[in-house]
Amino acid sequence: MIIEIAKQDLEAALQVVNPCMAGTGSDLSGHYTFRVQDADGGNTQFVEVLTYSNRVFSSCPLKGTTLKDAKHGDAFSVEGWRLKDWLPHTGEGVVVTIEVTGSEVEMKVPWGGMGFDSLDPSNFPWMDKYIEESTEVTVMQADRLAASIDFSRQFASDRETQDRKSCVCVIQKGVFYSTNRIKAAAVEVKGLEESTMRLHVKDAPTAITFLGTTQGEVKVLEYKRGVIFQREDGAMFGSQRYVEAIPAFGRPGEDQRLWVISKDTLKSAIGFLTAGAAKEDKKFRIERKTEDGPLTVSMKTKSGQVKTLDIPVISTEQVDGDLPDLPDGGFPVSNEFLKDMLGLIPGDTIRIGVNVRERQGEKTGFLRFVFRKFGEEKEPETQDEYLAILAWTRELGS
Repeated sequence: MIIEIAKQDLEAALQVVNPCMAGTGSDLSGHYTFRVQDADGGNTQFVEVLTYSNRVFSSCPLKGTTLKDAKHGDAFSVEGWRLKDWLPHTGEGVVVTIEVTGSEVEMKVPWGGMGFDSLDPSNFPWMDKYIEESTEVTVMQADRLAASIDFSRQFASDRETQDRKSCVCVIQKGVFYSTNRIKAAAVEVKGLEESTMRLHVKDAPTAITFLGTTQGEVKVLEYKRGVIFQREDGAMFGSQRYVEAIPAFGRPGEDQRLWVISKDTLKSAIGFLTAGAAKEDKKFRIERKTEDGPLTVSMKTKSGQVKTLDIPVISTEQVDGDLPDLPDGGFPVSNEFLKDMLGLIPGDTIRIGVNVRERQGEKTGFLRFVFRKFGEEKEPETQDEYLAILAWTRELGS
């Protein structure tokens, strides 16, 4: 079999599938696997390149290939790191000729050729059966889907040995849920109402990278054991479904109090106070002594002194009727997680929903952050709703 392809087209396809290839290992998970496929009812042929590792897999068609002595299903592999090391040093604007003879692969450019060993391609876990079993859930802009996954993953736990169920982002009834038990996210994504997608937090960056390879739309295909994203040119990313998942949690729909403050001011206050605190101290205390006064934020220094700063409140809203009082002395939140929120939410100001809960005589609570993006700016019902929740902490360092 002989394949000819422009170097830039080969590089473009490899870039799409690179994230799903294992960095180490001597099996096909560390190789690029190439396969000849039929198109147009068998009238034409094309070559696709595929990779996989653990739960994720990817494929991409090669553009502009010329084939000779090739038939449907012919396949071979090339060790990934070797091809990635060789290809940049072959010259610019060249055509790569690939000659396959049994388990030997030779790639030629005008400067010369290089031989590569091929593993048995029949051992590759082909995506075909998953594609055949899948059904189309929706078609949507890739950047919208990537944004929802990116936001959701930052609220999931990465401590798989301690809390396996919290290491996933799960869609139920059109809402992406994720939590690490202290912070949580619920992203309502228009068009994913029929989806049951479940992505492991470690697979989410690979999915985001794939979605970032196109400015257009992707099909969302799902089968019993996973999800597939397909670009308009046929390139695919797939992720097999993780066994465990968190149950959906309630989404509080209205805040008791709403404080609007400057993001930069709050960010500076966190940086100012944490600079003097013990490294293990994650407790950032927020207090508002009067309903129309400033926020007083505080942390303890390494020596045990309490340092405080006042932050002006730009505006205040609260629901009608009786409200539970805020706890005397304020309430603590994780300084790290609060800083994370400031980096995720757009705009110069931040709207903080403050909610108190009474449990067995003890006051607990949470902060709630909501914003919308995509869709028509003046028509909120068309936009995706991003909801983040940060629970008050109870103990030092929790």
